[in-house]
Amino acid sequence: MKSWALASCFFCVAASATPESVPQPPPWNVHVEVQMISLPMAEGARLATDLRRPDTFTAAEERLAALLATGEAKLLGWPTVETTTGTRATSESIAEIQYEGPINMGGCFTPPDWRPPPNIHDPRPTVPTFFETKNTGATLQVGASIGGPRHDIDLSLSARLVRFKAMQPPIGARTGGRYTRPEFSTMDVRTDLTLPNGGGMLLGIFVEKQAEPRMVFFILHAAALPQPAPIP
Repeated sequence: MKSWALASCFFCVAASATPESVPQPPPWNVHVEVQMISLPMAEGARLATDLRRPDTFTAAEERLAALLATGEAKLLGWPTVETTTGTRATSESIAEIQYEGPINMGGCFTPPDWRPPPNIHDPRPTVPTFFETKNTGATLQVGASIGGPRHDIDLSLSARLVRFKAMQPPIGARTGGRYTRPEFSTMDVRTDLTLPNGGGMLLGIFVEKQAEPRMVFFILHAAALPQPAPIP
């Protein structure tokens, strides 16, 4: 009789502890952002080491903020994305640049030894065979999940910055300046990493080639917050 009562009590407890009745942890939102900052080479070299170290990271970011305020550093992009744990999301700010593809000379017959008169551009009409389009701007793609007792953030991400630099003649082409092609710079980081909740790190360092070369930093921040409870 006692065994039957104990068994009945066990089944009652087991039945009452259904998955619906056990409190479930709330789902999490993940905030991820990448600041893309250009600054002079000298300042970049001084800050790069401090941005790599956890104990000096915050002070280096404060110095970087001061450089942005004075205009010595420039913010090139700041893609930000909000997603839920276990899902992927994309944030992008894009400007399309359209430019001419290869040209032909209008089908005009030209003797092999013909040259335009001095100080006069080649008068033959030029027609682009097609137009090309290039996306410039900042893109951030993120897959995020939360794990561990401290709610560390596991990230699979791609951060990309494409910039238009100048119009240049094709390498080896003799066009007299009449046919030019755009020159672009691309900075790209693709990685999988784990970041403490609310933490930041230096994600990438690039050197931007120009008259006075500059460094470009990609600085990553990520934070996880429980999703707000639904309104009853």
